[in-house]
Amino acid sequence: MRHLIIVLCLFASCAIACEEAVRDLLLQNYQQWQDANNRNYEYILTKQCFCAPEYTQELQVTVFDDRVTDVVSTDSGEKVSSKVFDQQLTITEWYELALDSLRHEHGEVKVTFGEGTWYPASIYIDQHKMRADDEYTIFIKQLIKQ
Repeated sequence: MRHLIIVLCLFASCAIACEEAVRDLLLQNYQQWQDANNRNYEYILTKQCFCAPEYTQELQVTVFDDRVTDVVSTDSGEKVSSKVFDQQLTITEWYELALDSLRHEHGEVKVTFGEGTWYPASIYIDQHKMRADDEYTIFIKQLIKQ
């Protein structure tokens, strides 16, 4: 059912109804995420954007006590630069960013969820449809609770 809402939104003629469906799905899953009290975990993140390669590499993000504590490149196993580290978010913060982005009337947000998961599998955010190259998509996979 979750996938169906997202697919329908892609083809919906009424943008307001689509935004409401995305927001409702986000809020529902965000509440389940919070209820599960996920504060210590690792996940793999990739970002698709018009960015330098250091920002689009696959990363392993470690979260402890609901704060990002470590970020390493999955290719090299080395810690990333402080510039890249500072841009990484917890799953909670990704939810909050997506919800906040939905409030901007000129932007667009699309979210997908994996089967049986409460965390987003992907989040597409376009801050402003009339601006070029400000959109990006993040992909989250292999969440491991600690």
